[in-house]
Parts: sequence; C-alpha cells; structure tokens
Amino acid sequence: MLKRYNGIFLLAILAVFGCNDDEQVTYKGYLPPVVLKDSVLVTYGDNIDLMLPTQYKDYEGVVLSLDFSNNDDIEVKGEQTLQNLLANAITVNASENSIQINAAEIYPNNVYSEISDVRLPEVYNVTLKADSEEGYKSVETTFKVRVTTADLGIVGLSDTDEIPYDYALYGTRSEYAVDYKALKKEGSKLELFFNGRPDGHVNLVDGKIVVDENAGDEGKSEWTYDMVPTLLKDGYMVARKQFRVMVVPTPKFFYGSYYPDLDITVIQNRLVMALGKEYATMEPAFYPEKYKGHFSIKSISKGGVSLDNTEGLFSINEETGKVSVKENTSLAAGEYSLVVENKSTTTDFVLSAELTLVME
Repeated sequence: MLKRYNGIFLLAILAVFGCNDDEQVTYKGYLPPVVLKDSVLVTYGDNIDLMLPTQYKDYEGVVLSLDFSNNDDIEVKGEQTLQNLLANAITVNASENSIQINAAEIYPNNVYSEISDVRLPEVYNVTLKADSEEGYKSVETTFKVRVTTADLGIVGLSDTDEIPYDYALYGTRSEYAVDYKALKKEGSKLELFFNGRPDGHVNLVDGKIVVDENAGDEGKSEWTYDMVPTLLKDGYMVARKQFRVMVVPTPKFFYGSYYPDLDITVIQNRLVMALGKEYATMEPAFYPEKYKGHFSIKSISKGGVSLDNTEGLFSINEETGKVSVKENTSLAAGEYSLVVENKSTTTDFVLSAELTLVME
C-alpha cells in the first residue's frame, strides 16, 4: 500500500517538473478597469474620437478590440447585418489610443426603412475588451451609442431658428435650395413631406423646393405651407429640416417695426421733430425684404396743400427709405404729410406708405 502511494507521489512530482517553461502561465492580476462614458451621442454624418484610458500604454502586449454581439444581428441593407455595419463604422485606433465613430457609415437610431422593412434599435451597444499577452486578466466594459438624425438647412433662410420661414407673394414662383451641410448626397434620396394635405403647388424640382405661381388660397388670404424636406439613405431617414412658407397678397411696408417671428406690427408713422432743425427718420419696415426695391417720395403736403420741395429740404435714401429734413428757416410749424413709394426690382409691385412729420 505504501509503495502505491509513493508511486503516485512520484508521478505527481515528475508531472510538475516535466512541464516546459513555455507552457507555464503566470497570472499577474487584472488589467486596469476600462473607464468610459456610459453613453455617447453623435449626429449622423459626424466623426468623433473617444479617448481611451492612457494607462494601457504602460502595459506591454495589451490588445484592444470591440464586440457588437449585444445587438440583434438583423439585416439592415440587403445581406449586410447590423453587427457588420457597426464593426465597419466603429473602430479602435491604437496609434491614437481612441475609438473612432464614423456616423456617416451607420444610420440614426429608431428609424424605419420601407425598403428593408426594418426598424433600428433605440441604441447601439458597444463592448470594449482589453486582453493581455503578458498574463494579465482581461477586462471589458459596455457603452451605448445613440445616433441622431442630422439637420438640413434651407439656403437663404435662418440657420438658428428652430423652424425657419419665408414669405412668398401670390402669383410669383419661389425656389428654395436645400443645404446638405457637408452630408454626402451619393446613395441618398431627398423627399418632401408636408404637415397638412399637399395641394400640388409645392414640389421638388431638380432638387429644389418650388412654390409655384398658383400656390395659396383661392381667396388670396395669407396661406402657410409647412414642409419637411427629408434625406433618406437605403430607406432610412438620416437628415431633415422643417420650414414654412407663408404666401401673402402683398409685402408689408410701413414706417414702424415688424417682428416676423411673432407677426407683430408696430406702426410709428407720426413723428414729432423740432422746427427748423435737421432730422432723420428710422428706416421703414419692409417684409419680405427680398421684394424691396427703390424708395422715393411721391408727394409732400401740408394742410391738404401740395408742396413742390424745390429747395430740396426733404430727401430720402433710395436704398433704405430713411427720410431726412435739412436744417432750414423756411418751413412753418405744422404737420407735413409724405407719401413714400417703393418700386420692387423683382416683381411688378409698387407699394406706398404714409409718413407724417409734426414740426413744432
């Protein structure tokens, strides 16, 4: 019995000493934990870099990799799966010690494609793994990437307003070009959607949004088109911009102030000035400004009697509409009524506004 135990002990000793040095693995503990944000928000079309912990540079043989298996491997385009799509767009850049996200190569979250009949998940899950070739135990962490749709722009309209707007005149044609803001148009398609029922008078023509001459209401009251040009890629919405066009009978022209975002009008066409002193009015309100032409004084009267302005005491800035009165000793106290005209350079409109100067 003793011999049997001694034999087993001897075999164990031989097994231990018989191992090659190359086959021995010495564990040195875990690599430092991976510290990243829990979630990352990126806009479609943007490229961002997520910097990785710098301490991994102090360890020899650390290999960083990304895993996307926490996402359902659905087919998003043809035979291309979501995991493959993410693997091509989200990569580790070892030389820069960062994770690069190319959001032009993936689609925004929670959007639907009529082509593939697929709705994408609300977030993409990304797992960063750190493995060691020097005996340290691996560590990993998972974070979420959320891609939002990009904003298009409308050339010539405000880029800061949440919903930019413009005015068009009845009987005129207006065109609006879409600003893609460095987004790639190749492989994408622009479509126009409406908040409200389309009437056939606003269409996409050669990539531009065209409001035709017959747009608006039959009674020619103010009419609003609320539109959303949308950029689609493989059937998925990747960028959009809501904007409005208000069709109006005539431009607004008066002395005072107009606040188009609030549609508030403040009339200030009766101004008091010192008799005989030099004076200048404010510029008149004119909206939409794109229809503004040249200003001129059509008539001047006092107490119903026409004045010929032979001394040139009254003048107007043809570009701005600001009316000036020279210093003089010939004008008497009282109310001077002026009619100012604006002749559009882009339409057939000739508009007039009244202005009263009270000299006392």
